[in-house]
Amino acid sequence: MNIIFPILYVLCTVAGLILYKYGATKEFGILFENGNLSIKVNIISIIGLILYLISFLLYILILPKYDITYIIPIVSTVTSILIFVSSIMFLKEPSSVIKWVGFAIMTIGVIIVNFKK
Repeated sequence: MNIIFPILYVLCTVAGLILYKYGATKEFGILFENGNLSIKVNIISIIGLILYLISFLLYILILPKYDITYIIPIVSTVTSILIFVSSIMFLKEPSSVIKWVGFAIMTIGVIIVNFKK
C-alpha cells in the first residue's frame, strides 16, 4: 500500500494552515474604500495557501485509492494532532489537559475503527 500521498497530504495541510495563520497575523487585510479594493497579504500567507491548495489536490488523488472509511479517519486525526502541536510550538497558542485528552480519545477511536480482525 502506497502511503506517500496520504503523508504528503497531511504535511501540506498542516504546513499550509500554520503558515497561512502565521502570515495572516503579521500582515493581512482586505479593504474596500471609495470603490477601490485593496488586498494586503505577505509571502508567508501565500505559501500557506499554495500548500493548502496542493493538499486539496492530493486529497482528490487519495480518495479513489483507499476505502474512505479507512483513510479519512486516519488522515483527519493525524492532521488534527499535528495542527494542534504545531500551533502550540510555532504560533504559541494555548494548550490544556482537556485538549490533550481529547486527542488521545480521537487516536484511540481511529485505532479501534481500523483494527483488523
